[in-house]
Formats: sequence, C-alpha cells, structure tokens
Amino acid sequence: MQQLSLIVYKYSKWFLAFLVGFMTVITLMEVGARNIFHHSFSWSEELARFILVWVTFIGASVGYKKGELVAIDAVERLPGKVRKPIYVLTQMVTIVFIVFLAYLGYASTFSDTVMRQVASGFRVSMMWPYLSIPLGMTFMFIHALAFLFSPKSFNEEQTL
Repeated sequence: MQQLSLIVYKYSKWFLAFLVGFMTVITLMEVGARNIFHHSFSWSEELARFILVWVTFIGASVGYKKGELVAIDAVERLPGKVRKPIYVLTQMVTIVFIVFLAYLGYASTFSDTVMRQVASGFRVSMMWPYLSIPLGMTFMFIHALAFLFSPKSFNEEQTL
C-alpha cells in the first residue's frame, strides 16, 4: 500500500503542476485577448474554473499525503501513549468520511442528470469536472490506508 500511495502522490504532483500551468496560460490568454483584442473567449473562464476544481481535489490528496492537514498535525502533538490509539481512530474516522464522499462523488458523477449535462462554454460533459471529487477522494483513501498500516509515516520526509 505504501508503494501505491507513493506512486499516486508522485503522479498527482506532476498532474497538479501541469494543471496549474495550463490554467495560468488560459487565464493570461483571456486577459490578453480582452485587453489587446477586445475579444473574449466563451470557454476560457469555464475551463479555468473546471481546472481549479480538479486542482482542489487532487491537491487535497497531495496535502493529506504530505501531512499538512489539521487532524494529522494535532495528533503529532499528543503524548506518546495516547498518540497511536488516537491516530488510528482519526485515520478510521477519516477513511469512513473519505469513503462516504467518494461514494457520493461517484453516484453524482455517473448519474443520468450529470451525464446528460453539457458545459455551456466549453461544450464537454459535466461528468469531467464532477469526476475530480471521487478521484481525489480515491487518492486520499489510498493515502489514508497507507498511513493506517504504517502509523510512523506521518510526514513526507519519512515516506519518501
């Protein structure tokens, strides 16, 4: 599980770097088109918004893996004897929450309503922006299981 978590983490970071760069190019292109050519692209703002949604959910899984979420930081500050049981309990509650969000995300993403919707400016199925939620939660689930089965891997320095 540790290896899978590291692979997901590594590729997620590259994917995030690509998405942020692509979103920057789209935004700069739109600003330039508006200010220089007095023309606006109908799809650029919508695409940038969809990319931001992807960056949010994939980025949350990366932040979770790096140990930068509040719950992980709070557990590290507890006394030694209490730390491990609280850590396991925290991971179990987190896993339940992640599974719940992933389930709702998959149900929403592949519902008839979403599958029939088409984005107005970019003209793609709304399934694509919605897919970021269950995918991000699936990545977070992988990291949570890796943490649960290796409680000493609190931070990036110990896992990489």
